[in-house]
Amino acid sequence: MAITITTGTTSPTVVSIGGDDVNANGTSLYIWEQTASGTPTGSNSVLLSQVTTTSTSGSFGTDKNGDNFREDVVLSGLTSYTLGATGAAGDIYFVNGSGVVVAFGTSNNQISPASLTAAVAIGPTGATGATGAAGTAGVAGATGATGAAGTAGVAGATGTTGAAGTAGVAGATGATGSTGANGATGATGTAGVTGATGA
Repeated sequence: MAITITTGTTSPTVVSIGGDDVNANGTSLYIWEQTASGTPTGSNSVLLSQVTTTSTSGSFGTDKNGDNFREDVVLSGLTSYTLGATGAAGDIYFVNGSGVVVAFGTSNNQISPASLTAAVAIGPTGATGATGAAGTAGVAGATGATGAAGTAGVAGATGTTGAAGTAGVAGATGATGSTGANGATGATGTAGVTGATGA
């Protein structure tokens, strides 16, 4: 069964690949990655690494996971790959010492699909990068609404009295008044002197 390896980056990433080349006894395996679709060949693939399977003799033919080979490889250029497949870019497959693509299956000298494993090696977090340049200033925001009118201030003290103004121009002469009433009768005058006796 093919498995998907997700690195999440196109940058070089170390991946540990393991599996079982059924009953292979100290056999060389070459690990390849296709870089273009089609039938896998050396012209559309890159060699990732070479590994030798364990010996079938003794008690170390396979490990506790049933694998008889494991190798760390460096993958780059894509964000995900398929281990145990051929025909598309990013497929990872195996070639034996005779230059023949090893089939996936459970017969002798085939790669057992169920045995394939892959683990992305996560290294420690790198140092913080330098601070980037300051961005350009943003566009000025719109003017806010006018605030409410403030409370009226306290009335100021009364000012000093101003200087007296200049005298105004004399008014025009008024109209002649009406004739007054007759005055009271005067007192009777004294008697006149007696005239001389005639001749």
